[in-house]
Amino acid sequence: LVPRHLGFGEPTVCGKRGYATGQDSLKQTPLYDFHRHHGGKMVTFAGWSLPVQYTHSHLESHLHTRQHCSLFDVSHMLQSKVFGRDRVKFLESLVVGDIAELKPDQGTLSLFTNEKGGIIDDLIVTSTSEQHLYVVSNAGCMDKDLALMQVCFQPGSPQGGGNTRNR
Repeated sequence: LVPRHLGFGEPTVCGKRGYATGQDSLKQTPLYDFHRHHGGKMVTFAGWSLPVQYTHSHLESHLHTRQHCSLFDVSHMLQSKVFGRDRVKFLESLVVGDIAELKPDQGTLSLFTNEKGGIIDDLIVTSTSEQHLYVVSNAGCMDKDLALMQVCFQPGSPQGGGNTRNR
């Protein structure tokens, strides 16, 4: 983890988590062995080795999810915790979702937008019962999404007002 200061308040911890077996190899999530054991067809995405499909067809996977349950491994994605009294106002200045209306431990799919309302990236925002917002955005846009949150967090910016921690 790399300590960074996001503009005001105490320094926060930001960084990218990666599990690699060597410098030249792809990063692996904590579920890498599980994916391999269950027949995951591994592909390269944003520097990670990730499953794109298992032994079942896409249709069988879809039907399993509809009838039972499936999990999605977000270990490779940007995961941010946003703290502070103005965390909801801060995040609502960056996304189209109604974050203020989320109940504790409820999440919503949303979009990061630019000043003109154009879409930058999609993300999931969860209002936790631990008094912070948990934001998960795409691995392929990790640097862009982190930069957006940090730039908008600077003192004097209209959006400033929370502390953000990324992993």
